[in-house]
Amino acid sequence: MIKNTLLNTKKSTFAIVAESGGIFHPFGTGFLISPDGWFVTAAHVLFDSQTQKPNFNHGSIILMRDAFDEQRAGNSTCCYGAVHDVVFEQDFALLKIDEKELQNSKWLEDGKMNHLTVSEQSFQEADEVYSYGYPLSQGILVASGSTIDIQTINPEGKKFSINTSVQSLCPRTTSAIVSSIVEHSIKPACDCPDTYILDKALNYGNSGGPIIATETGFVHAFCSSFQPVFIPQNHITGATIPNVMIPSLYGVVKSLGVKSVIDILKNNGITYHSK
Repeated sequence: MIKNTLLNTKKSTFAIVAESGGIFHPFGTGFLISPDGWFVTAAHVLFDSQTQKPNFNHGSIILMRDAFDEQRAGNSTCCYGAVHDVVFEQDFALLKIDEKELQNSKWLEDGKMNHLTVSEQSFQEADEVYSYGYPLSQGILVASGSTIDIQTINPEGKKFSINTSVQSLCPRTTSAIVSSIVEHSIKPACDCPDTYILDKALNYGNSGGPIIATETGFVHAFCSSFQPVFIPQNHITGATIPNVMIPSLYGVVKSLGVKSVIDILKNNGITYHSK
């Protein structure tokens, strides 16, 4: 059952919020994979997929979890240090929380970060999985400094400050199955399946979020992209009707079990579940 592992998943996962144009926005999702602050997100959350240039100032990133959980913990932010490794062909990015930030973080429990265990085992068709992330989240304005002040705009267009326990973040849990390990428009970069198709749509903001095996709680993959589907309108006659594009009928996720990613984990001493 999802409930058996969801609490740890929620504590290990966060929205990646960063400054762009003077306003802080949620750009995607990330998740911790070690007790000492290593975490993962999708490379396209941080970099432009075509030019590989940063999407924003990486020094402005703040990690934010669900406000209702954080209200009890008394902390809603945890800044990170630096990007360590990026594998663009796998849409994979590994980062680490700065040591000073880590020592002072209220996210620590018994001196360690809650985290998800990476598994290099391949998914099979019909495996039950779930995702956790921050789709549909809205832009928020965060003041600089240790005191976090979040502002929003009400329906009348007037700005007003709100408590950090009422963030404009929308965490979502989505249950799914692995629908396929084959997709005609996606070319695998290795012999093993590096891309999986889920039977549920994942939305913008889910990018970089974990895809977790329901049975074990291990993270096998992360949300990578959205596969548009073009539906022919053959039933309409007498006119040239273009195909209708459905932005996302299903989720496209990238495996963490490919050699290029596992080698990075090994090189950084990150423990994972082997085959």
